[in-house]
Amino acid sequence: EPLPRGAAVSGIGVRARNSVGNGTLTVAAFNATTLDVPAVITDLRVGSITQSTVALHWTAPNSDGTAILSYEVQYAVSSVPSTVVVLGNQTNCTLGGLSMGAVVTGIDVRARNSVGLAPA
Repeated sequence: EPLPRGAAVSGIGVRARNSVGNGTLTVAAFNATTLDVPAVITDLRVGSITQSTVALHWTAPNSDGTAILSYEVQYAVSSVPSTVVVLGNQTNCTLGGLSMGAVVTGIDVRARNSVGLAPA
């Protein structure tokens, strides 16, 4: 049975079993914690806005001690969804190619580490 994310383990026991019966229990002691996806980004900010761009900024969320590999920036322009992938060492991006009067909605930024993508 898999451990839940974030669970702490301090040891494990192993016992062999065959037709004669159970062998001696061998216990190995160690400390380990399972990893989790990054936390939700809570401080998404809009920076400069021009006729064709919108700049976004955020603070890297807690990623459970693992490197953030990338960010997925999801948004919609006039109800058409789009996604931009940003490198994990950047905490900003500029949405470009917008036309005058375009309506940008549903902006969401989610971090990804080796465990997976943060929840929305």
